[in-house]
Parts: sequence; C-alpha cells; structure tokens
Amino acid sequence: MLGPLERRLDIPRVHVLGEGHTILLHGEVGSPADAAAIEAAAARIPGVHALESYPHVGLLPSDSRPSQGRAHQHSASYQRRVEAARAVGADRKQAPLVVRATLAALADALPDRQREPLARRLPGDVRAMLTPPRRHGQARTRAHAFDQLVVGVSEAVDGWTTAAQHATQAVLAELHTLAPDETAALPAALPPEMRELWTAAD
Repeated sequence: MLGPLERRLDIPRVHVLGEGHTILLHGEVGSPADAAAIEAAAARIPGVHALESYPHVGLLPSDSRPSQGRAHQHSASYQRRVEAARAVGADRKQAPLVVRATLAALADALPDRQREPLARRLPGDVRAMLTPPRRHGQARTRAHAFDQLVVGVSEAVDGWTTAAQHATQAVLAELHTLAPDETAALPAALPPEMRELWTAAD
C-alpha cells in the first residue's frame, strides 16, 4: 500500500515492521510533510492501531532520489556508526536501523536542554536521527531503561537480539568520540540503567 506513495514522493523504500497491531516505520524522507504522508497512509491500513515512526527527515545535498539511480552518500560520522554496528553482528540492512533506533531511544530519554546542544555538534545526517520517534495511536512506553533500549533496537531490526546490546554500545561509543565536550554531562540526565549502558560504551 505504501509503494505508490513512495514512488510519488520519490523517496527510498520505507522499512516496515509489525508488532501486534503496532507498526514501526524506518526510512529517509525529504521533508516532514513526506514523513506525515507516509505515517497517515500507514495508519489507514486495516488492523493498525498505532504506529511508531523513525523518519530520517531531510535528504542532504549529496543525497540522490531513487529516480536518479544512485545510492545516498552519508557523512563519515554516520558511516562509522553503521560500521560499528556491523562489526558486532548486524548485517548490511540491519546496521542503519540499529543506528537510528539507538539514537532515537537516546533522544527519547534526554530532556531537550541536554539533547539540543548535543545535536548541534553532530553532522546533519546524524543530527536528523537524534530525535524521539513520532508516535500515533495507542501510547507506547518511552525507552527510559537499559533493557527497554536494547529491546527497542531489537524490535527495529525485526527481532535481532543476539548482539543488540553490543551494537547499541558500539553506536553510543561513536557518539562519545564525536562530541566529547557535550557528552560528558549526559550520564547525569539518564535513568540509571541507560547510564550504565552509556558508561559501558565509554
């Protein structure tokens, strides 16, 4: 049902996962309007009671639309995070979803006053992922605990749980290296279980 809309918007294919009557959406879109259109179409599918959306909003100048026939070019920072996830077991398709799910869960746990200064230090394509998921329909629990964060990552990659904890730590470790001044104060703002995960990634 989303295929014709994806082609009309000229965006890469949206990754859709189901969890009961809730669906999770991951993908790159050109604008908030594109994300809203995809979410509205998904919400109209019979049987969907709620959705959780992780859009990477804002194609970079170096990005290409599917109609142009070339792959997107991401920043070196983004590529390092993807490679960190792959190094601990995620495959080529899973790794970008691990990166997005980890950063979204971190953004969901941080107050605005902590998240926004950190986001300003990140490259555009990584900054776009450090945003809480967009929720519609029945509310879901925010990822405020270590186990919820890891479960959220495993949900994002369709049940991949074997190395979800290690992949999450690998992605967070890359965040440490990119903005050490901004990340030094973050543990105090995190719930205890997530603080433990952050420290383990240091």
